[in-house]
Amino acid sequence: MAILTSNLASLSIEGEVASCPTSIELNLSTELKDTQCSASNGWKRSAVGNKSWSAKLNMIYTDDGALTPADITTAWAANTLVDVVFAVTGGITGTGTGYITNVVISGPENADPITVSVDITGDDELVLT
Repeated sequence: MAILTSNLASLSIEGEVASCPTSIELNLSTELKDTQCSASNGWKRSAVGNKSWSAKLNMIYTDDGALTPADITTAWAANTLVDVVFAVTGGITGTGTGYITNVVISGPENADPITVSVDITGDDELVLT
């Protein structure tokens, strides 16, 4: 058994590639609709409803990357859909469109790197390969 690591993760938003992504967290959800009735004898019954996805993407800001905090905050302020592609070597690749719902930019002291965290809520299908 081999343990897969994500040391070669990649992230791009609107075609701009992050030069130093540190983590990607993907959340896939399925809505369940309640179909319980008196004939179910008190047992919960469900039918599959809509699917949804969201992602949390973290990166270290570098001056050699195409994706900058300004790109991210501009896309957030515009309230428009952005194209998102993320991949983890040995894992999955996801391609879709979504809205940037949260941005955190952290500029610590003591010469530690600036980090950027982006939450994206998907709109429509996420294609996984």
